[in-house]
Amino acid sequence: METLPRKTSVHRAIVQKLGLMRFILVLMLAAVIMTTIFDYAAITLLGQSYRVPDFLAASISALIITYVIARFFVGKFFDIDELEKEMHRLATYDDLTGLLNRNAFMQASIYYHELQSVEEQNYSVLAIDIDFFKRINDQYGHAAGDKALIEFGRVSKEISRASDILGRLGGEEFVFLLPETNVSQAKSFAERLMNNISELKITEEDSEFQFTISIGITAPPHKNSTSLETLIKKADEALYSAKNSGRNKISIYTNNLEQNINTSVSNPIT
Repeated sequence: METLPRKTSVHRAIVQKLGLMRFILVLMLAAVIMTTIFDYAAITLLGQSYRVPDFLAASISALIITYVIARFFVGKFFDIDELEKEMHRLATYDDLTGLLNRNAFMQASIYYHELQSVEEQNYSVLAIDIDFFKRINDQYGHAAGDKALIEFGRVSKEISRASDILGRLGGEEFVFLLPETNVSQAKSFAERLMNNISELKITEEDSEFQFTISIGITAPPHKNSTSLETLIKKADEALYSAKNSGRNKISIYTNNLEQNINTSVSNPIT
């Protein structure tokens, strides 16, 4: 994507910060000042006397003309700016969950991965899957599945930090990157997420249902050059271990993938 020249970006930021009406007021004030200066200069050069009514008439004309022109063109600028923001949102965030989409997640995560390799920053990767999601769609309808995704996104954002990178890869699959978080802390986050999700009760028409999630966790070894893709793959392997051992569980990646933590839930989808 092309970036705006620095000077253009600065000017645009100033206009955005002022807002539509304040920017128009600034233009109107500038128009009155310029009109007064030119009017006074012209009268002086012609050797005529400066009259207040002439000044008022020129100023009012300048205000009206400036407002009409600025309201149209500056209004168009803000319309385009809002459209660009909406296009950026659609290109960056998943529409249902409000989490980052796959491409945006990978771009944001690569930064933290590279930072970790240089500054030895600690972080963890979580692979998350909604259990029996197809069964939810089949039994309660796709609208119910959408509600489950929406609630998952809401809860995830509520318990996460601003620095956490939360992404939906597609379907019922998610990946979270938690900066400055070791495996033990990531496990605590995962348990809190699982508990909060398990307590949800979703209503669709005359039916009410609950759902659970399974989570796989991994973290890069100290001073290790493991790629981000490899870490996500390891988190996926831990996730599959959690699902294969009964779902509604957390699995931490190890060579033997034996560390599973159970989390009970009332009335789970089974």
